[in-house]
Amino acid sequence: GIPYALYDVYVYHHTPGNSSRTGDFTVDDGVAAPIVKLGSDVGSFSGTFVEDTGTGGDYLLYSGLTGANVRISSFPTQTSGVDRAPIRAVQIVDAAVVAIPEPSAITLTALGFMGLLIRRKR
Repeated sequence: GIPYALYDVYVYHHTPGNSSRTGDFTVDDGVAAPIVKLGSDVGSFSGTFVEDTGTGGDYLLYSGLTGANVRISSFPTQTSGVDRAPIRAVQIVDAAVVAIPEPSAITLTALGFMGLLIRRKR
């Protein structure tokens, strides 16, 4: 099973050089209703992965899943050409991981608090 209590699933679907492939990609964690999203390619790969939010991209993001297992499927939806909706890769990420701020952000925050303390003493 999946070792995280709360996780996100990234489904990479991009097919470089094919901007006409679209499909319905479904993620089902067995807890909530299956989530279906439309994925469509944007053409050539730019070197940076772009989230597909409905207008094309490289991957679809399914957030906040909790089931011990997950089922992923795809179904082509384009009406011309080769009917394919390939899943190129899947990534499961622990959603409970908290981002650690950069040292410069911590330093700026500390300087701000020090300034407030000095001002209060006056």
